[in-house]
Amino acid sequence: SNPRSGPSHTKVRQSLIASPSASTAAGPTSRIISSAGTSCTLQALSDDGVLTRSQLADRFPPVAEKIVEATRPAEQDQGIAGRLISSAMSVVKVRRTGEVEGDTPDAVVSRIENALRSGDLQAAASQWETLPEGGKAASQEFKQALDARIAVDALTGDSVARAVNATANQN
Repeated sequence: SNPRSGPSHTKVRQSLIASPSASTAAGPTSRIISSAGTSCTLQALSDDGVLTRSQLADRFPPVAEKIVEATRPAEQDQGIAGRLISSAMSVVKVRRTGEVEGDTPDAVVSRIENALRSGDLQAAASQWETLPEGGKAASQEFKQALDARIAVDALTGDSVARAVNATANQN
């Protein structure tokens, strides 16, 4: 089943896309949200649904594991003890969290997770850009979901600001 479908996403899609008849009945807010560029972009984004900020934060830990695994250097020519330690380490997952210094994939992943938890999606996206190619490839779908949320937030924020200004100008 598609995690971006269901009743909550249907409500989000319905609330983001104002129909032409609604724009005349609901006043300036709907007319602005229905403006050509915004409406088309929101329609395109709503076709698959857009994850909420909290859903992005909640879904990141398994993605983080994939990133770290994809960027871990291959260990070759290990002895039996080395293989046993590597095997044990693959079972136990320990990652630092918060604002971790450095440019290692583990540090970048920690900063992405911290940014997501604090709601700073732009910072999370910027940090993602610093990942090595293997980490980016392992998390491309997540990045697309993050970019979609950022786009919806920008579009709706701009539309709300224009609606407020239009309403203020009418009074």
